[in-house]
Amino acid sequence: MPIDVRPVRADELVGFIDAISTGFLDRPNVQGIADEVVKHWDLSRAWASFEDDRIVGTFRSWAGRLTVPGCRELPAAAVTGVTVLPTHRRHRLLSRMAAAQHAAARERGEVIAMLFASEFPIYGRFGYGPATTSAAWNVQVRTTQFVDGPLVPGRVEIAPASDETVELARDVYEQWRLRQPGEI
Repeated sequence: MPIDVRPVRADELVGFIDAISTGFLDRPNVQGIADEVVKHWDLSRAWASFEDDRIVGTFRSWAGRLTVPGCRELPAAAVTGVTVLPTHRRHRLLSRMAAAQHAAARERGEVIAMLFASEFPIYGRFGYGPATTSAAWNVQVRTTQFVDGPLVPGRVEIAPASDETVELARDVYEQWRLRQPGEI
């Protein structure tokens, strides 16, 4: 039976989420997730392998940016949700979906594809590899201070989630990210 590889439509999101959750051995509320993500996902980036009307493989990305040395940014495709059902492995579906997604990324001018994967060695044949093997942060609390002022005595508080605090956190991260090669 021929298998078609193409982007999904909104009415196919339940099947897409179901295929991802099956591939990752998870059983969430697929309808609830589909209802939420349809508002946020660019479906032209959500590729699937279809056997008739059944989704048997998934490969999705979103628009990203990668900071490179020299504090420049490059457009990138952030890839995730890569699955092939166990019943359809060894049929080159992953290769076909990766080729389609990568061709679409090139057309969009994205020069990098960054894969978020739980088992990165699987994807080496498509040019993916580990970005890092570990990370560590050491904060010298006696000498750490706020950049724009002296150390303010007192305590640290967790800010409530609100549009204002989300925007503040986003702004702080963006300022830091643009100075740190390798950040997304």
